[in-house]
Amino acid sequence: MESFLDALPAAVWAKDFDGRFLLVNEQFARFFELPTDVDFTGRRDNEFFTPEDAASFQVKDREIIATGQASQFYEPVRLQSGIKHLLTLKFPLRDAGGQAIAACGLCVDISASVRLRENLQYSNKRFAAREEQLLSLSHNPAIDSGNLAEAMHLVANAAQAGLGVERISIWLWDAAHTTLICRHRLDSSDPTPLDDSHRIQRSDCPIYFDALDAQQLIVADDAQSDPLTLELVEGYLRPQGISSMLDAAIRMGGEITGLLCCSHRGPLRTWTEQEKNYLAALANTLGRALIAQRRAVADQSLHELNQHLEARVAAEVRAVEATRQKLIESERLLKAAIAASTDGIWEWNLQTDELYHSQRWYEMLGYTGQVLPDSL
Repeated sequence: MESFLDALPAAVWAKDFDGRFLLVNEQFARFFELPTDVDFTGRRDNEFFTPEDAASFQVKDREIIATGQASQFYEPVRLQSGIKHLLTLKFPLRDAGGQAIAACGLCVDISASVRLRENLQYSNKRFAAREEQLLSLSHNPAIDSGNLAEAMHLVANAAQAGLGVERISIWLWDAAHTTLICRHRLDSSDPTPLDDSHRIQRSDCPIYFDALDAQQLIVADDAQSDPLTLELVEGYLRPQGISSMLDAAIRMGGEITGLLCCSHRGPLRTWTEQEKNYLAALANTLGRALIAQRRAVADQSLHELNQHLEARVAAEVRAVEATRQKLIESERLLKAAIAASTDGIWEWNLQTDELYHSQRWYEMLGYTGQVLPDSL
């Protein structure tokens, strides 16, 4: 029996009603990180475990003895290396008459499963938080307002919060598409103001930019040794203390217009598929904001052109009206001059065949009033 217990890949023990060990198997000491040369017989939990854990063990032992029923449960135990999570089975040991005479236990280490579950829960929680951030960002009116500065601020904050990195930067092409200029930066370790000196020349990093042209993401878990990002080491990565990078191209109509850069400092980081998809979605949101900005600029230009045309039309209308008023005044003065004249005046409009005879003309010919037609 002793050989059987020692061969089990689990810690096994038995205690009397006073909580003293009656036996342990070979795995017990190694399992609980205790000296292997210790004789456990007659000793209690509080000699080897923290007061909290020893008290918890004793409560469970008394429960088993009192009820006479086996029990299986999860429990953590505090060891020198940290917390170990156990799946424990405790049951009463009975004599030939069926009377409980000891409390026995067997436990296995499920720490890896617990950590896996916790990591999965954390990952799901982060995924849900990122989805909520993307949804909120998508419905934010600032994205489609044409205010690119506000949109970049919102996207950078969402990226930093969702990915848990210190540095997020947004780079846009210059007019010649030869230089990326950092237009927005969020860096918890570098509060210095942003200026136009933060540039990356395409000619200095051809491999990096060729990769960016060909794919949506550049994933560099070890950015300072990755072939795609080696060109950035001396001028950017090493001075900034960046160890891992995740970059997403910003596109409009299939054309790359910029870059959303996620930079990690510290131990190398392996980017997950969820993180890659999240950054790609944020880059697409920036593409939407850039389209909105171009539309706003075009609308403003059209508005200014319309205002200019309206001003010109209004000026021309005023000029025509001024000319008309001058003609009216000239005609009035002409009629007044004719009426005051002692000469007989007549006029034949060759284009309209209209005739005009002044009152003095009629009087000179002996007519009393206008007796001739106004046209031929």
